[in-house]
Amino acid sequence: LRLSPRTLEKQRVLGGGPKFRKFGRRVMYAVADLDAWAAERSYETTSDPEYAEQHSADSRAR
Repeated sequence: LRLSPRTLEKQRVLGGGPKFRKFGRRVMYAVADLDAWAAERSYETTSDPEYAEQHSADSRAR
């Protein structure tokens, strides 16, 4: 996914990231959950209405 640990940490706090499991202080991601999350964020073009909606929501969350 090429996301930094800090980016994933922010997404755990703010929402919108992949599902995770926490074991003590260790955070784990199942490969299937990462694949599903990446597939949900797949778009054909930037003019796709779902893409525009998702990215406007992302910018409001920051």
